[in-house]
Amino acid sequence: NRTSVRVDKSFILQAPGKRAHNINVYFYVQNLFNAENILSVYARTASPTDDGYLVSNFGQNQINSDNVVSASSYAMFYNMAIMNPDNISLPRRFRLGVSYNF
Repeated sequence: NRTSVRVDKSFILQAPGKRAHNINVYFYVQNLFNAENILSVYARTASPTDDGYLVSNFGQNQINSDNVVSASSYAMFYNMAIMNPDNISLPRRFRLGVSYNF
């Protein structure tokens, strides 16, 4: 569940004898409470961030092999590689804008 809020204020600017200009200033917050909505998960673990490879027998053998310089570095880079931004909804976002109507 995501909650968004928009606050805006409209102004009319008009010089004597001139046409009126309508200006609207707004502040918009998407995902106000910064909810981390899960949109998709990995099939084996049902987790949006972990596919289960690093704790599997094959993954542990790979980490402990002579080809890996550092187990913690391998795990860190593997986790970075499997990050899927489509698995979790976007975080809180702020927008500040101005619209001009004529």
